[in-house]
Amino acid sequence: MQDRIERPTTVAIIGAGIAGLTCANSLQAQGLKVQVFEKSRGVGGRMSTRRGPTWQCDHGAQYFTARSAAFRAELARWEAAGVAEPWPVRIRVIDDAQRPWRESSSHTKRYVGVPGMTAPAQFLAASLPVQLEAHIDELRREPSGWRLHILGKGWQDCLYDALALALPAPQAHALLKQTPSVLQELVGTVRMRPAWALMMHCEESFDPGFDAAFVNSGPIRWVARNLSKPQRKGDNMWLVHATAQWSETHLEAQPNEVASILAEAFQEISPVSTRTSVAHRWRYADTEALLGQDFLWDSQTRLGVCGDWLQEAKVEGAWWSAFGLAKVIASESRGKYFDIKLISIEFASFQYESALELRNVVLRNPLGRSLDFEDLEGEDTQLHFGIMSFENKLIACVSVKILGENHYKIRQMAVANDCQHQGIGARLLRHVESKLVHKGGAKISLHARESAIAFYEKLGFHREGELFDEVGIPHIKMHK
Repeated sequence: MQDRIERPTTVAIIGAGIAGLTCANSLQAQGLKVQVFEKSRGVGGRMSTRRGPTWQCDHGAQYFTARSAAFRAELARWEAAGVAEPWPVRIRVIDDAQRPWRESSSHTKRYVGVPGMTAPAQFLAASLPVQLEAHIDELRREPSGWRLHILGKGWQDCLYDALALALPAPQAHALLKQTPSVLQELVGTVRMRPAWALMMHCEESFDPGFDAAFVNSGPIRWVARNLSKPQRKGDNMWLVHATAQWSETHLEAQPNEVASILAEAFQEISPVSTRTSVAHRWRYADTEALLGQDFLWDSQTRLGVCGDWLQEAKVEGAWWSAFGLAKVIASESRGKYFDIKLISIEFASFQYESALELRNVVLRNPLGRSLDFEDLEGEDTQLHFGIMSFENKLIACVSVKILGENHYKIRQMAVANDCQHQGIGARLLRHVESKLVHKGGAKISLHARESAIAFYEKLGFHREGELFDEVGIPHIKMHK
């Protein structure tokens, strides 16, 4: 069957928070080649968890909600992957420290990442090329694309067809000032505000009768008991977020001074003795006035900006912003095509021999092995599929074992090393699924390498059981 696939447009995404990772995932799923750059040591941005020897505490985003159907579908994917769960929180409202707290009237269902808030971001990053500790401090638009400069490492050799900035507005503006983009002035109008966070180690028995509370007076805006969230472990940690106004006033204060003031304010809400406390400053926590646009895109320079500060300062807002930007980038990348052929491969044919060679190169040789008789046993009764490039070269292949009348097993899927991360594997698997459904297939099973679990989950497969060893590396059973 003749098909067409985009010649891979390359996109650089700067920032590995929820926005950057969502944008990269969506682009990669549509066949574009992406590279994510993150200046920190890990992904997640404000979806962050601080850890100590005996404790953990979410000190950035505290929870997220899902109002739109599209984000509910994404959340369902996170839940299926085991990286998000509902938070059955006892939430209160404290109008004044001297007055009794009241029940929150909100019935919104709240979710958290598990076992920490960084888990959804780590899930999104699992199948992406992400370069950590890569601080992009300069951009240069050249006739052939965007070139990036990494602090301490110099200008990079790669040129990118398009560029997405998934950064807080001030950081995005600092880079945009070096570009000819029309977005520079607009992003420069956005003012973001800070937030001080205090992580307090409280006595184990401390329970004021609520798990979290909105505070409407004094320097505190939010408090939460970290252990009330699912899958949290360790000591009894409480998180305090200061108001934006107080944080701005004390922006350059010393952390120990901030800790002392916020701990004292927490004592007025609910007296408790604290063992230790750690203060953290989020310089860009929320936005004074949102731009009211989902994302920004300059088609002239092929540069986009996304983030929760554009439309809605929530996790869902970050996701929507990135999803929208990715859609535009992908749509404007159409037209760079090469022809491919999705083919059925006959056992013992020339194409079958090419498939064996590809499987050896991709799957076995990196393990110091090659295909043997046991690997090939029974393949004469199996189904074999592949993708031929426009140069008539086999660039992907997969075999299918018939387990029963309506049950099939995917095995030995391989994509040529120079064709990976371009959506080719996903295209081949969707083609195979279509063929199997026409044959009456009701269930597809496979053994996924640990490194490929995220890829199959994005295609709707679910895990079964625990990891096990196969050909010397961890695998897990999956089905669809």
